[in-house]
Amino acid sequence: MAKKTFSSFITDLHESDTPPVDTDATSMAVMSLNYEDSVLEITPLNPAEQQELTALETVIKTGLDTFLQVGSALLEIRQKKLYRGSHLSIKAYVADRFGLGRQRAYQLMDAAQVVQDLSDDHAGNVTYDYEADSSADLNTHSLVLPEKESHASALAEIAPEKRRKVWDEVVRQQQVTGKSITARKILATAETIGASLAKEAPNEPKTPKKSKNNASLIKQAYITQLQNAAPTHQPGDLMVRISGRFLLRNNLVEAWQALRGMDQEIDESFYDFISLQEANVYKLL
Repeated sequence: MAKKTFSSFITDLHESDTPPVDTDATSMAVMSLNYEDSVLEITPLNPAEQQELTALETVIKTGLDTFLQVGSALLEIRQKKLYRGSHLSIKAYVADRFGLGRQRAYQLMDAAQVVQDLSDDHAGNVTYDYEADSSADLNTHSLVLPEKESHASALAEIAPEKRRKVWDEVVRQQQVTGKSITARKILATAETIGASLAKEAPNEPKTPKKSKNNASLIKQAYITQLQNAAPTHQPGDLMVRISGRFLLRNNLVEAWQALRGMDQEIDESFYDFISLQEANVYKLL
């Protein structure tokens, strides 16, 4: 198999028979807010982590032979949060380092995850071949893995517990008929044997349709997250800023100096901070 450049690898890995993507039913991993794929602050990597990140980035930049190496490298960076040394989220990291959009990065990671899961199903019990030819002995215990990204992506649309059954049947048909495996055949086989499509995460909202309201929906999701975290705050976590302009306008300079035990001059440029607990005591909120 001829090697692909990284640019062509990124933009043209789907075979022509890949079914069109329904953007309204796109995976939650692409459209929803995934807080596990970000960190609160940038923190330095230790030497071992930095060495591992450098090796993984080399794999991604080189492109190697298939989607599997790139997707697996991205997946490992994401799972170990190795991007945290320079970026707060995997989305920002892949965009800055490799010019990849979030959706494309997740397509690669999801496809690689499918192949890894199929491999893990038979770990230690079989040998591994990538889409063996049609002359393969049907009675052997050789595990055939998806070679094309479009095949792994089609399997990613199927419920995880049914993927192995669907893939085994597709491989069996290929070995009997000699006809090539396609993404269409994978999805058709899934429908034939009654395999359901992968379900969305139960605690996540449905993927919003593309519209002008997307920005406000995403903003509201962030606000809700902050509201849920608010009851856990400690003294000093959340502060209220009091401006000198407010105190002057309301003739509160003397009162504020007395309450705060200060003799500092208060003018327009003055400001002070108090905790939420103090603000509640002063009935400011």
